[in-house]
Amino acid sequence: MNSVAIQTQLSVDFDLPWVVRRADQKRFRRILGVVLLTTFVLGVVIPLIPVPAPQRSELEALPPALARIQVTKPEVKLPPPPPPVVEEEVEPLPVEQVPEQAEAPQPT
Repeated sequence: MNSVAIQTQLSVDFDLPWVVRRADQKRFRRILGVVLLTTFVLGVVIPLIPVPAPQRSELEALPPALARIQVTKPEVKLPPPPPPVVEEEVEPLPVEQVPEQAEAPQPT
């Protein structure tokens, strides 16, 4: 086997994930520059594109019912009051005479 191939297979990157490399920074700045430049160009060009004004006939195509402003408040219909609750008189049950119990002896 070739010694270069063995070295690339055995080489292990011992850098920690938060270590910033120069190549990573360079790639990040290049991508950031492309994105910012593209955004700036589109932000300048898009407002300069002429947009035709809508024709009056197209504006009147909207139904008049949707274009009308409602000046009067609609009447709110309240529900009818609930019917009164009729309470039935309940006859009390006869109370049975319970014999009085003798008092329990108290411990001494």
